[in-house]
Amino acid sequence: MNKELISALRTENWAEIRRITFALSEEEKAQIKKQTQHKDWENIFEKKHLSYEIRYVITYLMMCVCHSVEELLSVEKQLDFTSIKSYHTRIKYPLFFLNSQHSQAFMDFIHTHEGAYMIKGSQQIFEQSPRSFSIEILLALYTEGIIPFNEEIFVKNLYDIEYSRTQEAKAAEVLLQYPELATCVIPHTATYIDYVISSSLEWQKVFTLLCKKNYFPDKSFVTSFIEVLLNPWKKNVLDMYCRWIEGLVPNEEELLPKPTHALCLANLGQIIAYQLCDEVHCSNKHPSRF
Repeated sequence: MNKELISALRTENWAEIRRITFALSEEEKAQIKKQTQHKDWENIFEKKHLSYEIRYVITYLMMCVCHSVEELLSVEKQLDFTSIKSYHTRIKYPLFFLNSQHSQAFMDFIHTHEGAYMIKGSQQIFEQSPRSFSIEILLALYTEGIIPFNEEIFVKNLYDIEYSRTQEAKAAEVLLQYPELATCVIPHTATYIDYVISSSLEWQKVFTLLCKKNYFPDKSFVTSFIEVLLNPWKKNVLDMYCRWIEGLVPNEEELLPKPTHALCLANLGQIIAYQLCDEVHCSNKHPSRF
């Protein structure tokens, strides 16, 4: 592998990776596709362990030297990259790069003559394993009409953002780029998320950051979060929704529009319900604290 390509890989220069690999001979591309041993890549990147970010770079390279979905799937099978997608599910990604956050690099690739085959590949994987997409790439493909909208998949994949980053500000930045999530995805959270999200506290902060940016044109969906509290779910799930309600900074009318919602809050226990109501009351009296 030439030094110019190695440099592009190490610096994650997606445009250069495309330019260099597209110009390679078929023999040179074949040599790259044969490099499926982890130790080979550890030497190239001068790392003792292949991080997920490095694996994304490697699979991007493989996309660039392959000519069909079938060929890429064969190469990735030999690479044997596996990752954790959700708290309770281990998924073997059919096409690993589809789980990355590099949506612009991916879209730039599929809009080239050499990368057009991945349009079909994306559609194929969406039908077979839609939970293997990152929300960024899912949204990019949907925006261009390549895949259809699926409410459940978009909601669940949105909350998988927890495994992609640790800073809630970055998660909020992603959502702010797509205002439609505020009306078509997040309001349906309670319909599909009946399990604990390990970064639920971070999501509480994400919701607060979004509220500060006036992201939600209508927060009436808060009532669905409140009604969740009447479900016979595990207490840690109910606690999670309680924190999310707090993060959404509802006013008193949004928090308790119906007498039954008081029962919902009481379902979590007197102390937690009191703390939540008190927090909302204080936030409405002192909005500058959020």
